[in-house]
Amino acid sequence: MSHAIAVAWSAPRLAAYGKCMLAVLTSNLALSLWQAVDGASKWNRALVVNHALRKYFKTLTGDNGPLLRRKQRIRAFSWNYFAPNKFNDPDSCHNSGINFLVVSNDTNDIVILRVTAPSYGQSASAVVLTHYSASSEGICLSRSIEQGSVFSEYTAKRATITRVSSSTWLNKPMLGDHGAADLRIWSSLIAFMFGSELAILRLDLDTISMNTEITIKRIELLNLEWTLDYTTTDRDIKGPLHWIETAVGSLFLQPLYYHITNSRWLRRPATILG
Repeated sequence: MSHAIAVAWSAPRLAAYGKCMLAVLTSNLALSLWQAVDGASKWNRALVVNHALRKYFKTLTGDNGPLLRRKQRIRAFSWNYFAPNKFNDPDSCHNSGINFLVVSNDTNDIVILRVTAPSYGQSASAVVLTHYSASSEGICLSRSIEQGSVFSEYTAKRATITRVSSSTWLNKPMLGDHGAADLRIWSSLIAFMFGSELAILRLDLDTISMNTEITIKRIELLNLEWTLDYTTTDRDIKGPLHWIETAVGSLFLQPLYYHITNSRWLRRPATILG
């Protein structure tokens, strides 16, 4: 027996009849995607995301049963929709994009999956593209615990990633062979709470668009710890994390505000979202 602990809609047109899929995370750490198969009231489970994690990590860990079970358990998730048009608008009828799922598992891996809509008699599918393993070194469940103590080491082993949130996609200009800016490189920020600490990764994506098809050339998940001018020692972060993009290229991360300047993310303490 289990119950739902988190739900979130995908972008439109991922499910049948051009509708959204509903991601449901349950207390048994299973993440399922549901769609209205008759376009109205009858809902069926399209797929279980945990199966994709098991298939991916089995190639890395082998048949280690206990470890593989932990690798496939999902603690938190966030939808991430990539659209190559200027406004990144998932409601545009001419827009074709990629639906990503960002999930964390029981061994504190951040995993990026691509979810493909059902078509031509084929069911929906999910495949893992890349992952990042977060280190528990220096992590505590509570900031009040003295670092370096036996109890802090004990709690670090039990700290988990409890919240995940991904931002919209922003252009990352890169110089081509002739010095011209190549705007095919996109970046999205992924914030997550690990124990009592806030961490941010950057997901870089290089694509090629042919008509309505988008091909991924490269996808890479990078640790942004060295560019983050922020410490959580003076602030206790509660509640969900949520990114908000402004028209001038700034990003709000509830409850903190970041602004991109010269490729660095700087905190403005005076601007807090309640």
